[in-house]
Amino acid sequence: MSEINISVVVCAYNEEVELNNCLESIKLEIGVRKDVEVIIVDNESNDRTGEIALDFILRCNNELRVRCLRVKHVSLTSSRNTALSYCRGTYVLFVDGDAAVGKGWLFNLMNKFEDDVGIVAGNVANLHPENIFSDFIYTSHFRCSLDAEHSSKLIGANMGFNKAVLKQIGGFHGANLNRGDETCLTGLYSLKMPEFKTVHAPDSIVYNAFPSSLFEWVKQQYIGGRSNITVLKILGENRIKEHIKVIIKLSSLLFLPHLLLYSMTVHSLFVIHFVVYILRVLYSVKYICCGINRLYKKKRLLQAAMFVPISLLGIFCSDLGAIAEVLRSFNKEIDNKPAPLSSVINDEQSAFYL
Repeated sequence: MSEINISVVVCAYNEEVELNNCLESIKLEIGVRKDVEVIIVDNESNDRTGEIALDFILRCNNELRVRCLRVKHVSLTSSRNTALSYCRGTYVLFVDGDAAVGKGWLFNLMNKFEDDVGIVAGNVANLHPENIFSDFIYTSHFRCSLDAEHSSKLIGANMGFNKAVLKQIGGFHGANLNRGDETCLTGLYSLKMPEFKTVHAPDSIVYNAFPSSLFEWVKQQYIGGRSNITVLKILGENRIKEHIKVIIKLSSLLFLPHLLLYSMTVHSLFVIHFVVYILRVLYSVKYICCGINRLYKKKRLLQAAMFVPISLLGIFCSDLGAIAEVLRSFNKEIDNKPAPLSSVINDEQSAFYL
């Protein structure tokens, strides 16, 4: 039997629409390689996710090492750590269940690993460019966030790890994190493993699903704001710096009510509040300008104009989520340990896996 060098992990929860396409695209990339295993984690889905995974195992029974773990429902971080405990490869690659890998994905990601590289961040494209809002938010918001100067470029839908390095960090942290887990991991990696590098693999592309409606996106921003506070606490962010961030976010939320309250007069307190709000907006100016510019270059003038209010709405929802999490976790100890493993309800393997 060939030694397993690569473990591909697909975490899925209620992904009956996209999962089969995801698995077939991975199978196509693996081809005839015998040193790769695929581990699917069905996070106690209540749709046909588990059935689709089992059908895939049957189709690949004698040609691919595939394993499906149905686990008791947990956070994404726990789901990933559970998979990690079963991985036999030297390298572990994560792909979301609602994504599809592109041509050359595996080779281009693995080609970046060297002795001093612990993490390889792959690239992400839009799985549904035909959806107007999805394409709009991917082109403007997502690409600008990913391409920002200080972005780690690590995206949960397409990331690879040296398993030894990942285990030394303790795997994924934050038992309640369903967003921002890769940001948290990157911070811990920088603190605990400064001798290892993170490398970007722009030609390793995974096509991922992005929000298809404004409601879906603002909800995502709200959850992201909550997760951001949890990540700051896990990483042990300087308390003064953390408090300043929270005050600026709170000030941003209260600016409009304050503006209405003092609409007829100019008050010294309002002037101070206005200055703080401007600082919050200025912090996002580069990101907003980037979004407008990307849309303008594609001759989407109406969308470019719409990006200003939509991006401000997104910032508002993110700040709202952050304040909600501050209030929820006030005077509570943060759980900064690795996310616990889930119990496995069912474990199915292809004949070739053994």
